[in-house]
Parts: sequence; C-alpha cells; structure tokens
Amino acid sequence: MISTTKIKEIYEAACGYTLYNDYGGVDAAIRVRNEIEYPVCGLFKMQPVTLTAIRTPFIGVASANIEIIAPTHMMEEVRTKLNTTVAARLNGVAMSLPDEEKTSKTYSVSFTVQTCTVGEKADFGAWYGECVTLYQTISFVIIEEGVSSYDTVLKIDGCEVPLLSLSETKVHTTSVYPSANAIGHTASEQEAFGIDFATPYVKSAICELFREAVNGHTGNKAHCVEITKNGVPSFYIMAISAAADSVQPPSNIGFNISMTEISPTIAHFDGRWRRYTHTGDIITSAILFEKLPTKVGFEEIIFWGDGSCERYSATPSYPYHVYTDGKKVHDIMIYTYYSLYDVREIRVGDVLAGVKLRVSVFDKKALRANEIYNISAGPFFSSDTSELICNGERIYFPVENDGFVYVDESIS
Repeated sequence: MISTTKIKEIYEAACGYTLYNDYGGVDAAIRVRNEIEYPVCGLFKMQPVTLTAIRTPFIGVASANIEIIAPTHMMEEVRTKLNTTVAARLNGVAMSLPDEEKTSKTYSVSFTVQTCTVGEKADFGAWYGECVTLYQTISFVIIEEGVSSYDTVLKIDGCEVPLLSLSETKVHTTSVYPSANAIGHTASEQEAFGIDFATPYVKSAICELFREAVNGHTGNKAHCVEITKNGVPSFYIMAISAAADSVQPPSNIGFNISMTEISPTIAHFDGRWRRYTHTGDIITSAILFEKLPTKVGFEEIIFWGDGSCERYSATPSYPYHVYTDGKKVHDIMIYTYYSLYDVREIRVGDVLAGVKLRVSVFDKKALRANEIYNISAGPFFSSDTSELICNGERIYFPVENDGFVYVDESIS
C-alpha cells in the first residue's frame, strides 16, 4: 500500500519545504550570527480517502490541504513557487510507486494541484514573528496496478497532441456461417480502427492541421499516428474522417477530431512517406535498403503491410521481416520523422523573396534535408515550370507530392 507519508514526501520534494502533521513540529525562528532567519515550513492535513467499492484492485481518491507558513517578506516568493514549480511538477503527473509493504505490486498515483490562496497576516511573536499562511490543495488518485490516463500519449506526424479526452474503437464486420446442426457460427471478416479525441486550440503546428481539417480540405491525406499506453507504442496509418471546433467565449477554442485507418490504395501520401511493393515471404535488409535508401539520422516507422510495424532509428540499413499471413504481395510504407514543430506549408503563389528557410521535408530528386536555402525569387514556384530558385540554383520540386514542403520557421 502507499502511505500518506509517501504523498507528503512527494509534495515536499516538489516545493522544497518541510511539512508537519501538526503545529508542534513547525520550525521556529533561529538566530544566525546577528540575523534572525524564519524557515518556511508547513502543515500536511490529509482528508478522508474515498474508496471505490470493487473487489480488486484497490482504488482510492483523496485530497490533502497544505498550509505553508512564511514570513511576510517572502510571501510573493513562496506563492510563485507553489503556483508554478509545484504545479509544473505535480499537476497532471502520474507516478508508478512500489508497494511499501515490499510486495510485487505497484500503484499508479495521479495528481491534481490547485493554485494557492493567501490568508491573513499573523504575528507569532518571538517564536516566528509576523507571517502569513498560504493554502493549497492537492488531489490524487491511487490505483493498484493501474495505468493512468496521464500516461497515454497521442502523436500525429511526430507532434504530441494535448489531450482533453481520447477514445479508441475497433469495429469488426462479421458474417454468419451455417452448420449441419443448425447452429450458426460467426467470423470476423474485416476490422477498422478509429479514434476520437478532444484538444484545445493552441498555437502549434499540430493544431494548425486541425484548423485546416475544419476550415479547409484535407482529403484522404495519410498521417502517421502513434498511441502510447503504459509505455507501449502502437502505430497506424490514419486519415481525419471528421473534424469540428467549438467557440464559446470566454473559453478557449476546442477541437473534436475523429480519425480512422485508411487503405494505402486510396490515401494521399506526402513527401514524408515512401512506398515499396514487395513480393515474397521474406524481405531482407539489403533489398529494402536498395529500393528505399534510409534517411540516416532520422527516426522512421516501418509499416510492413501485414498489420505489423516497428520504430527504427535510421542507419545505413534496415531490419528484415518475415511474412506469415499467407499473402505474397505487401505494400511497405516507411514514414520518416522530421522536425515538425513550428512549421508551415508552402504552396503555389506564396511569396518568399529574401526569406531564409530550412527545408525539413525533401525528395530524392529535389531538396536535400537540413540545408539552408535562401529564397532569391518569388513566388515559391510557378505552376508552369514547377521550379524553385534557391541560391541562384534551379531545383525542381516534385509536384506529385502535392506541391509543398515543410520548413522550419524558427530560423527565418
């Protein structure tokens, strides 16, 4: 089990102040040479634990009231620390803690921290002098062998999505087959995976993708979706199937997005994807590297075409794969993670004269990765010539990749 002492120690580590169970342990002022020092300390008051009435495992919800005593001249310093440092270290954080009774069990502990409030000034005389009390409440959920929602991470094209909620659905299409004894049997013919999530609209590249999905046209554009639960990642090729936003002043704008797995035969793949159709039961590292040379130094996701995939830190090679699904032909898709934060799309007609850009997405017959190009003429390229003028050199851009590249604006 996890004791309240352990919870108190976690809070002490976050704020840096010593907490006691009653005023009898509170530190008094001390004299250091010719000055009086007033140590900041406080009280930890545990509230009753609400237990969920199930047989196993243990699930408890509780809160604790914190009272921090500080001299008046340190009030702002302490308040800032409680509202920033403590909140950053504990709010929305999930920890896996071992059982204090030395069993093999672990407990998932998730924290929620409120901002502090300031009480009235008080004079404790020679014991502590003039001081003020700051109040803060922390709530936490303890689940035996639990997996916290805070441990779930959703990434789309390498960008983490700030989740408010996430639900995953696997839909099976089944058929009924008759038998001689008039008892029907069912079998799953096909399955489709989908996700629905809510996220706030913040100024980031990933939210611009959602804005474009609501206000623009995304078609069947493929995205590499990574969902990590309990430290185990899963990867999918998905497209946005529904998108909506909600505007309710004074609240922040929120997005509600639905995504479903998409077939490579109808998906639109941009320059971050590469495809190879392989025939055979085994694909070796040498064959795959010959057909699709790896992007050295970048992390890649390989979708083998049989429902399996793996993450791969690119070197001048690839892993091999053995197919056991009985099929002879598979479409292999490789997604390369480039730097996608603070990026934007450049399209036909964009005027970029004199703008300094780092190209992040490239094609083998066009732009090279991570090189700095100074755009010397605009627009970006003409729809007639499909060319880009970089440093006075003519570089042809592949229009089959939707006519855009991603660029890192942080160095513009």
